[in-house]
Amino acid sequence: MDVLLDTHVLLWMLDDTSQLSPRAMSVLQNSSNKLHVSVASFWEMAIKQALGNRLSLTQTLNEIAGELARLEIVLLPIELADALSVEHLPLHHRDPFDRLLISQALTRGFVILSRDSAFKDYPVQLEW
Repeated sequence: MDVLLDTHVLLWMLDDTSQLSPRAMSVLQNSSNKLHVSVASFWEMAIKQALGNRLSLTQTLNEIAGELARLEIVLLPIELADALSVEHLPLHHRDPFDRLLISQALTRGFVILSRDSAFKDYPVQLEW
């Protein structure tokens, strides 16, 4: 299955797998799954890094991007359809980055791997 990783899942996968649920680890380790990370996650991390204490990373964003290729994780671009479909999402969740991830998963039929329980209010398949 195609799986879109929420930002925190990517970071925990790289730095602290103890934060991941057994189900999340199973999804990540299943070689038949195709893992994706949205450009929106890098945008989110860059903004939080620029704000100072909002995010503590053990690697630079460039190093994290390099890890994607090594781990065979696909970098998912933001398409116009992704941005436009956000307009039609109910306001269950106000985080703009999460709303874009939801939109990307819906427009592509991807599963989202996330601990964020607010995602369950959308018609997207959520794994945790």
